[in-house]
Amino acid sequence: MTMDINTRIELSNETIKNNTVPGQAGKVGLIGAFPSINQDVHAYTNLANLRADYGIVANSGSEKNFDGAVAAKRIFMDGIEDYDGASSITTVNICDEKLDTSKISVQVNDGSESTEDNENGANAIVNTDKATLLSYSKLRTALTKLADEDIDLLFISADINNAIPKTGDVLYDGTKLEKDGSIDNVLDLILYYLNKIYSTKKPCNWIYWMNCVTGATEGQETEGIGSKIINVKEAVRQAEYIAQHDTTNLATAGLYYQPGYIRKSTYGTSQTVGRMEIAAHMTGFTASLPVTQSLTNQTIPGITGVTEEAYFGEKDAGGLLMNAGIQVIKPNDRLNGTYCVKNSIQPNFFDVNHIRAVTYLLKQYNLIDTIGEETYDINIEALKAQLEAINKDVLATVPVIKEITVGNHKILSPWKIYIPINIKLYGTIDVIKIGVNMEIVDESNATEVTSTIVVS
Repeated sequence: MTMDINTRIELSNETIKNNTVPGQAGKVGLIGAFPSINQDVHAYTNLANLRADYGIVANSGSEKNFDGAVAAKRIFMDGIEDYDGASSITTVNICDEKLDTSKISVQVNDGSESTEDNENGANAIVNTDKATLLSYSKLRTALTKLADEDIDLLFISADINNAIPKTGDVLYDGTKLEKDGSIDNVLDLILYYLNKIYSTKKPCNWIYWMNCVTGATEGQETEGIGSKIINVKEAVRQAEYIAQHDTTNLATAGLYYQPGYIRKSTYGTSQTVGRMEIAAHMTGFTASLPVTQSLTNQTIPGITGVTEEAYFGEKDAGGLLMNAGIQVIKPNDRLNGTYCVKNSIQPNFFDVNHIRAVTYLLKQYNLIDTIGEETYDINIEALKAQLEAINKDVLATVPVIKEITVGNHKILSPWKIYIPINIKLYGTIDVIKIGVNMEIVDESNATEVTSTIVVS
């Protein structure tokens, strides 16, 4: 499928516009490291309670050295006026008993919130202990713990590159590795839970911060303007892999890779943050928006810059990344210092508002309540009537969905029924064409006078 998603203005002759109304889906599941060895699942509606539970002191080692603590601050959009970020965060802590909690610093530093710069210009979380690192088994356990939770978005603040399985590790499907695995094994694990576990009851969408920076300058595969902060070839490959293995088309709600600058408060100065924090900030921003809202060209509150701007020629890094469904942040109004997402099309070529809207619809069905009913025709017809009623309500509040059709059901076994549902979505405007016709009109009122001379 060939898509033209390079946002621009062309001169042509028609525009179709969709109106949107609010519809929230702002519950975030967060997997990461917190300054604690308690690995129970917890849920919070505000940052103060989360910090109190985990013993986090703002701007101290108990926050800065733990990716989960840093991400929570960004997902709740702390310091960003008029935006509360996520409506709730459900946390799973990956730190285990190896963490020496006695060494966790709660002493506030001199006020600088910058973290250690790495060679790519991105800030890296400084781990206080190896217990903070993600592993394949930790990730699998954390995903299993979230499988029955009611969340709308999934964010993994820990670097999934650390979760690449090693020789002898057993994968989620029971396969024992005979050699070291790859990032694809990690993506398979995450997509398995998104497609097979979450989607059966309470579907959610993953926001992924891409950290494929090894050999960044060599991995461009482009003759245009490249990138020094991401291996373009590997990032595009991962996006394509996600698209190929996402069986529901609902897996992702954003893939981000740029470090940048976030304002400390509405009128305060900005601080340099890494790609994880930018993606966490975008998770909070996404969670605060109506499900029907595209992120394309929308001003992002709080972001005042990126450490590397991308360019969008056919062979430039920005163009290659964007066309693979990776979100690129760019200046929106350079004079006013505002930034936006160039295009929020995902690797499967659906916009983020399509994915969130359909996810929202599926969650309204609440099909879990039907489990345990007999496969009597009367029960199935009642279920279909329930679906139709919900469809009517959603169509009235989520206008990006144009039409929902419930098809004829099939009883596949005494324990399984199949009900096809066809959903038609309105597109989102990426290209505006305006027809122009030029004509010179002579509006002169001058009258030509002809004189005739008669000679007698």
